[in-house]
Amino acid sequence: MGWAIRDQRYRYVEWRRVAPDGKDYRHTGEVAGRELYDYECDSHETRNLAGSSTHREVLADQVRLFDRTLAHLPEREP
Repeated sequence: MGWAIRDQRYRYVEWRRVAPDGKDYRHTGEVAGRELYDYECDSHETRNLAGSSTHREVLADQVRLFDRTLAHLPEREP
């Protein structure tokens, strides 16, 4: 399942795994993927910057913003 936040410049998406739990699902906290898009130079989200070494600090900032904004989500697995 994925959740996203956006500020004026960036959009950050975090995908977390869910596991079957009887007839329902539970959030495992395991991060399955991340996406980071820079709307200043890529408004169509064609280039995922989450793995870019030049955007490491931006990614860390967006993760902190994500954690503050969506504090109700289950914690990530270490």
